[in-house]
Amino acid sequence: MRSPKYWKNFRLKKSYGITIEQFDEMLERQKGLCPICKIRPATHLDHDHSTGRVRNILCHKCNVALSFLNEDPDIALRAAEYIKFWRI
Repeated sequence: MRSPKYWKNFRLKKSYGITIEQFDEMLERQKGLCPICKIRPATHLDHDHSTGRVRNILCHKCNVALSFLNEDPDIALRAAEYIKFWRI
């Protein structure tokens, strides 16, 4: 029977072309935190959906937010401006 570490490495290699060691190195460079919110633990490997290029490891919320924003920087900037405008 194969270990959970084996299967995680298998999935990372097959889906994203990186090893579990590379994943762990990224996580260590990020000090275990999401690079967007810098609050929650980084748990989800983020990648560019058009190129497949691995970017970073994000928390679940920030990863989902990028998806909802269609990974579009213009939409993200407009969302940031909207939030700033309505902040009391």
